[in-house]
Amino acid sequence: PMVHEQVKIKLKIYHSEPLLDAKLTPPSVENGLLFALDSQTHLFEIVNNQRYQVEQYRYIVYPQTKGKMRIHAPILDALEYG
Repeated sequence: PMVHEQVKIKLKIYHSEPLLDAKLTPPSVENGLLFALDSQTHLFEIVNNQRYQVEQYRYIVYPQTKGKMRIHAPILDALEYG
């Protein structure tokens, strides 16, 4: 992307069992600005005949320099119930 160009990122977390005490550290970006668009969305999806709960997060990134943009992965800390 170009400097200051808007880049949209969608993060989906799939789980088949309920999560307890879930804490998400959002992704981070080197040489860019990251903004959360909205609060978490709860969905359900079927993948390979398996039903999953899906937590969806949306972000916008604005690169601040030329060259490659490195996005560090989010970290999910949770207990699985069941």
